[in-house]
Amino acid sequence: MKTKDRTNSDATSRRMAASERCYQQIRWMLMAAQTPEGVRLGEVEWATKLGTHRAAVREAFMLLAHEGSLRQGEKGGFFSPVFEQRDHAEISEAR
Repeated sequence: MKTKDRTNSDATSRRMAASERCYQQIRWMLMAAQTPEGVRLGEVEWATKLGTHRAAVREAFMLLAHEGSLRQGEKGGFFSPVFEQRDHAEISEAR
């Protein structure tokens, strides 16, 4: 029984680590304007780009949407933010 619990715990830890890595990488790319504005971000494409599985990308997308860094579409999917002129000025100032 303990072996099964440890295996589940290890798998959960790896999944969380992959999600956190995805979150950090995607967030950095968004903040560094490495993604076009208003584009739908596909899980499969990003999983391939980051060398991980879709579940980790999906969790990262959900976290980024929750914090306002991504926009969730009405019919599903996640989209990169569209910045207004004042947003660009604030980003430049922050850099």
